[in-house]
Amino acid sequence: MSALEVLRAYVAAWNDHRVDAIVGLYDVGAHRVSPVGALEGRDAIRSFVQGFFATSPDTTIELGRTAETHNDVLFEFVDRGTHHGPLKTPAGEIAGTGRTFIIKGAGAISVVDGRIANECLYFDPGDLIRQLTG
Repeated sequence: MSALEVLRAYVAAWNDHRVDAIVGLYDVGAHRVSPVGALEGRDAIRSFVQGFFATSPDTTIELGRTAETHNDVLFEFVDRGTHHGPLKTPAGEIAGTGRTFIIKGAGAISVVDGRIANECLYFDPGDLIRQLTG
């Protein structure tokens, strides 16, 4: 699979909330970095995905523009959902509020042998917290 095909498979699995399919798209030693922290390996990624789905059981991702070169793809995304469960933040946990949220961001993945080896996401976590608490 090309990097873009892997990304599209990830989005499809995310939108269907198929945890095993999502985790299976990552290399065993994958690195994932975002404004809320760094993860290393499939177990950490599985824990994050399960936690996010518990926080927002209706979360979906929409891809925007993409650019692919060799084993890398850059992308824009919009993640929409409803905050039903606890969300861990650097300032502490936010209990479920029932509020909807929209996370707009961008990211990059590197694919090796058909699996995500590295992922970097960029978004404003303060905007998410304002949506949930404001």
